[in-house]
Amino acid sequence: SVTAMYVDIKDNIASPGGIFTDGYGTDSGNNSGWTFAATVPRNFYWIGGSGTWNTTNTANWSLTSGGLSAGCVPTKDDNVFFDVNSFTSGSKTVTVGSAVECKSMDWLGALFNPTFGSNSSGNNLDIYGSLILISGMNPGTGGAIGGWQLNFKSTVSNPVNTIQPAGNTFTMDRIYFDGVGGAWMLMGD
Repeated sequence: SVTAMYVDIKDNIASPGGIFTDGYGTDSGNNSGWTFAATVPRNFYWIGGSGTWNTTNTANWSLTSGGLSAGCVPTKDDNVFFDVNSFTSGSKTVTVGSAVECKSMDWLGALFNPTFGSNSSGNNLDIYGSLILISGMNPGTGGAIGGWQLNFKSTVSNPVNTIQPAGNTFTMDRIYFDGVGGAWMLMGD
């Protein structure tokens, strides 16, 4: 038998005939022969001010607001929060440094007008739920709140996912709504 923990698996055929289990991992589709344990959504909080959000940097993610590093990064099942404890002074930047994902992203409570951007147009942000921004966010590399591809990928229409731009301008290379059965409501400007 083979057991993996917290692994994102896609396009994989588990053979020959053994027992293949992914505990708390992600079934990203087109897999056979795998058993995936039910995922338990977690809330992740950005800590430490400036940093790069990628698939390996665990230093900036905590399971509590202002807490210690969680030792892992968010998955598509997890909500991410940028709050009052995320930035303790101005001129702080969150840089999307690779393809990353989350359930919902919420910036309510974040202070000091943080910058959110990307260092490459090849970096994708996949959001499987809602996006809530705050007014006064600074332009990131590639433009205001942009420089990468933003994918809304929800397959849930009830409750409706919301997009609250808070007056920010999106200048991504591309924005996709890609989720059969998903629904989004644009709230505000």
